[in-house]
Amino acid sequence: MAGHELQRRAASPTVSWRDVRAARQIATEGQLAQCAIRAVSAVGEYGACEAAYLKKLQRQLEGTDPDAADAVAAIINTAVFGIARRVGRFASEVD
Repeated sequence: MAGHELQRRAASPTVSWRDVRAARQIATEGQLAQCAIRAVSAVGEYGACEAAYLKKLQRQLEGTDPDAADAVAAIINTAVFGIARRVGRFASEVD
């Protein structure tokens, strides 16, 4: 910059308070939507982990007592279906 004179920049236009509030509202709505997506994802992941644990438990119980396999399967499947239904309900309520 040696030998160059400093030049004054053109003034930037002022932004109205209405525009500032609108930009803040848009940013806030975006953050809320992102939080909702993360919550649904976390609940879905937790539900999937619980279902996987119950299915693993089902295999273990069926291995120890084959006669109770039908009863264990009915109980575990009902629990897994209930978890899936609650996860779906949570997702629909958040949206």
